[in-house]
Amino acid sequence: MRVLTPRTASIAASVCDAVVAPADGLPAVAQTDTIASFDATLAAGTGPARVGLKALLLSLELAPFALGERARLRRLTRERRTAVIARLGRGPLAGALEGLTAVLAFSYFGDPGVSRGLGYDAAANAARGRALREAEGRW
Repeated sequence: MRVLTPRTASIAASVCDAVVAPADGLPAVAQTDTIASFDATLAAGTGPARVGLKALLLSLELAPFALGERARLRRLTRERRTAVIARLGRGPLAGALEGLTAVLAFSYFGDPGVSRGLGYDAAANAARGRALREAEGRW
């Protein structure tokens, strides 16, 4: 990891798990490259964006206490995490939270195993494209 600490990586994974809720044969967040991809995205961003997103993650970890829960975000069940994130999404953090969850969702659904589980095989599509270019004499 270049940007995320083990703690912020774990928080990001728990947020992502609540947001994408893997089911129907899709791999769990921990079985994908989601957090490594998210870390790479943060590393490519600006310094203020990195600091802001890491601060948001740390705030999300403690937010359940402000909403009446008796545990940190990572210690809640997926259902409780989802409820907390939904409630926060209706408040002043809505815009920042939407951006964070979008980047996490893109990181999850961009994983090759997840994409294949949804019926999209990037490697097969690239191979078909190469074969078509060769057959047509392009490039």
